[in-house]
Amino acid sequence: MNNNYDTCIIEYKIHAEYQQLLKHQIPNVYVIPSATSSFIWYGVIFLHQGLYEGGVFRFTLFIPENFDCPRVIFNPIVFHPLINNETGELDIKQYIPNWKRNIHHIYHVLFYIKEIFFQIETKNNLNKEAANLFKTNFELFMIRVKQSVDHSKLKLYDNPPINSDDPNAIKFSNLDEDQFNRIKKEMINQPEYGPD
Repeated sequence: MNNNYDTCIIEYKIHAEYQQLLKHQIPNVYVIPSATSSFIWYGVIFLHQGLYEGGVFRFTLFIPENFDCPRVIFNPIVFHPLINNETGELDIKQYIPNWKRNIHHIYHVLFYIKEIFFQIETKNNLNKEAANLFKTNFELFMIRVKQSVDHSKLKLYDNPPINSDDPNAIKFSNLDEDQFNRIKKEMINQPEYGPD
């Protein structure tokens, strides 16, 4: 009984985290909780400038049941010094070593996700090859980054690698021009988007 109560409290806190995140919107970073578990959030980051310009990187955020520091897994894996080249995991504990529920929030994690693509850190790396290339052979590093960006675009319309049957999993559709224009018109005619 007590365990169910604790889980209910944690799920309420996670819901509050999502509401707080909506107030701290981070440009070009989008997340949505899973429809089946509040402890799993699906995310995507669109990069319009910087070394990873053009990348559309999907990630999954896993929140532990005790609401300790979340785990972030990129899939497909991104070539980056701070992303494990075998698992796709970004080490959040490196950024927030002592996660405290009342001080640290999911939006801090999302800020960090965005920051790693603009301020490349090579200390405490999880991908030694990427870190070494960044320091010693920047041209080759950029070739590998471009491969990651191109791979993200190639995989964009694939089903998400985790829980693809979840209705909240982030999926992309390739629209033809007529479909795009119809949807655009519908969005513009919505009261929240229309002229006022």
